[in-house]
Formats: sequence, C-alpha cells, structure tokens
Amino acid sequence: FRAAAATLAVGYARVGRLADARALLAKTLLDCRLCLTARGWVAETAGDHAAADRWFAELDRADPELPDADAEWGAALLERGDLDGAIARLKAAHRKGPRFADPLETWGEALMAKRDYAVAAARFAEADSYAPRWGRNHMKWGEALMLSGRYAEARRQYEAANGMDLS
Repeated sequence: FRAAAATLAVGYARVGRLADARALLAKTLLDCRLCLTARGWVAETAGDHAAADRWFAELDRADPELPDADAEWGAALLERGDLDGAIARLKAAHRKGPRFADPLETWGEALMAKRDYAVAAARFAEADSYAPRWGRNHMKWGEALMLSGRYAEARRQYEAANGMDLS
C-alpha cells in the first residue's frame, strides 16, 4: 500500500489534485521513506517550498547515509531555480552514493541551467558509466554537447538514446 499510495499521491499532485494527494498521504506512516519523499514532492508541487524542505530534511534524518534525500531535494531545488542550492545537494548525494546515476544527471541539468555545458557533459558522461541504457541521460548529454558546439558528439548521444528509456 505504501509504495502505491506514495506514487499515486505524487501523480495526483502533478495533475492538480492536491487535496487527493494530501488525503492519500495522510493515511501513510512517517516511517515510510517513499512516503516522506512523496510528501516533499506534493508540497513542492503545491508551491510550499518550506514544507517541501522540511519533508526532505526529515527523509535525510531517517537515514543520513543514503543519497535519496539529497538527490530528491536537489531536484526540487533545481525545479524552483535555486541552481547553487541544487548543486550543493546533488554533490552531497553523489558523495553518499557515488555509483548512483540520478544525482549526476540532475547535477548536469543544473550545470546546463548555469550555461556550463562542458562540465554538464562531463556529469552526464559520468552518469552514463552507472546507467548506460538511460535514454534521458543520453538526450541531456547530447544537448550539453550541442550547446558546447560539439555537434558530431551530440548526434552520437541522440542516436544512442533512440530506443532507450527516456524517463
């Protein structure tokens, strides 16, 4: 129930059904890491950044050695445009889980938003070493290369993404 409720709650929030999302999460316990993550994303989606930060901090307190909280928090900070805050959280997530590709890919996106395309491409390349079949990473990597003027390399990344999971 927990995983389904958390996933459904985030989905509800993203389509504007915030009351349904909150009602569903109210039925979950606070010892559920996925539910804490969902609470953070529902708050973030609702524009309640302070509540989102509290939920992501609670997730980090639940197990500070895991990279999840910093990775999710970094992604939320990126969405709200706090690029430096996002990068700091994503670096922390990478330190905690150096073989976890998600923080590296999101870090690359934050660097692209800062127009640091060459370093972004390096983050995407590093993420690829841990998730080589992740199409979204190849697409973003190609975008960073293209914006760096490295068109042939960009094309190779776009071609690699063809047929891969773009989530």
